[in-house]
Amino acid sequence: MSKFVKFVKRLMFAYDTEVFPQTYNEELSRQSYFLSFIASVILLFVWLPYIPLDQALYPDEPLIVYFRIGLTAVAAIVLVLRFIPYFKKNGVWLAFIIELYLLMTTGILTGITKGDSSYMGGYLFIIMVTLIAPLRLYQNYLIMAGSVVTFFIVALSRGASFTDLHAQYSLRDLGSTVLVAAVFYFLIDRYRYKAFLRSKELQEDRNKLALRGRIIEKELSMARTIQQRLIPSANPQEWISAIYKPMDLVGGDFYDFIFFRDMKKIGIFLSDVSGHGIPAAFITSMIKSFILQAGRFREDPSALLHYLNDLLATQTNNNFITAFYGIIDLKNHTYEYANAGHNMPYVLRGDCIYQLLPAKGGSPLAVFKSEEMRDFQRQYRNNIIQLEPGTKIVLFTDGFLDTVNISKPGKDFETEKLYELMIANSGKTSREFTVNLYNALLEFRDGDKFEDDVCLICVDI
Repeated sequence: MSKFVKFVKRLMFAYDTEVFPQTYNEELSRQSYFLSFIASVILLFVWLPYIPLDQALYPDEPLIVYFRIGLTAVAAIVLVLRFIPYFKKNGVWLAFIIELYLLMTTGILTGITKGDSSYMGGYLFIIMVTLIAPLRLYQNYLIMAGSVVTFFIVALSRGASFTDLHAQYSLRDLGSTVLVAAVFYFLIDRYRYKAFLRSKELQEDRNKLALRGRIIEKELSMARTIQQRLIPSANPQEWISAIYKPMDLVGGDFYDFIFFRDMKKIGIFLSDVSGHGIPAAFITSMIKSFILQAGRFREDPSALLHYLNDLLATQTNNNFITAFYGIIDLKNHTYEYANAGHNMPYVLRGDCIYQLLPAKGGSPLAVFKSEEMRDFQRQYRNNIIQLEPGTKIVLFTDGFLDTVNISKPGKDFETEKLYELMIANSGKTSREFTVNLYNALLEFRDGDKFEDDVCLICVDI
């Protein structure tokens, strides 16, 4: 079926239909190439039923039959010419051939019959039909004038007299039709030309948008490359595993591992910028830069959050950032953390699972300045818990928790699947844990396209 459709399209359209015409002549050729197919198919047989009537009305005028058959021959020739490359690019000549033969032969036939009203009606009809032909204005005028002149020459040569009232009525019909056609040739040509100019402007706008789209796509690809370099390219230890999937080429989720001179300590920072795309990704790059410059603030979770808040407060254009930062001490088996409006991690050990409680306060970053936070009693505070061997700490962004099924949006992943999956995978390594949960998320989502960035980190103590 598809091959048949392609074959029909090749018959009806030129090969370069995807290329927008740059000149008005090219546009007329494109339209003529298409209409010549329809006109030729119709003209192959449409006049043949008239032959018996012609023979009955004018048995002594075989030229009428020859001209009828000639129209079928011209239509067949035009169909063949459509396959020649020259006429693919200059389709206007195909329409010119058809209109020329139609008007000239109809004028001759009407002249042969000395202006017979039956043939005069057909002549006037053909003149009006040619209004749709996408030819240049001068071509339409030239063909119509030649046809009318030919009609009078043939009619007068056959002894026609235009003195009686019936003949004069027919002539006035012919004059009115020619005048109307001449006016409409002009109006339709102007309309067609203006439509071409509007289409050309729209096409140029589309081309500019397409170019801009390619530039943006390239810039997004570059931004993605840059952002991937900001996020850890590998897990720092085999007992730590992370998975990050932005919803677009770039995302607003960010995580980082922070190392200390004390090799028994490691900091894990996780944040989520409101919004998506380039603005959110740009803010994550600022966060990365500020953390690298944080110095001693990195050794104190609440101090680091206050430091970041002071720097981001006037830099995010009303975007806010939820963040969670904790330091794991493997020597003392402690986890010290502070929260800035982020989802609290889960702690998992065997069949026991609980969520850390947020400290009082802890507004997202870049919402309040530090002095405002003190006035509102919303400063960042540290909490500390003991960690037993075999414990897992599971951190995530809300894109992971809030994922819903594409076809059946309702309850989210956290409500439907998360708890039982964490317990079922509690004995797995951190890598197996994150992979299994992410695969379960894909299955629950019924696809790999998300409405928000997804980030999941598992720490195996």
